[in-house]
Amino acid sequence: MKFDREVLCVSAVLHDLGLTMIAPVEVRFEIEGADLAKDFLARKGMSERHLEIVWDAIALHTTPEIPLRKCSEVALCQLGIAADLGIAPPDVIQQRGGRRRAQSVPVAATCTNRFPGRSSASSTEPESRVLESRRGGVRTAGLGI
Repeated sequence: MKFDREVLCVSAVLHDLGLTMIAPVEVRFEIEGADLAKDFLARKGMSERHLEIVWDAIALHTTPEIPLRKCSEVALCQLGIAADLGIAPPDVIQQRGGRRRAQSVPVAATCTNRFPGRSSASSTEPESRVLESRRGGVRTAGLGI
């Protein structure tokens, strides 16, 4: 499978931008995050084609089935996020001795290589709790604050 490592990595890294304090909280957090990421990356000079892929990956990361019918970066971003949360389909994450194999999800290896301090299987706050916090005006995005 061919994919652009940079596009996949920035999509995965910025996927919850809509849960941060810079989001206006007017529409779904996925859309706000996608818009914020697109604006940021456009200012950094990313091509329009890549900006659209990043927008799709972020806007669709919580949507079942649709990302798998889009380009590789969109599908892999969603699968990588699901793997990080421990909710990826069993056939995507292979079990060996009770431990996940990050190599089976390219986004894990891609972003871990670019950001060495980032674990490919970090534990995060459950999404429902994050959304509750966001609705109450406090958007911690799993930072434990």
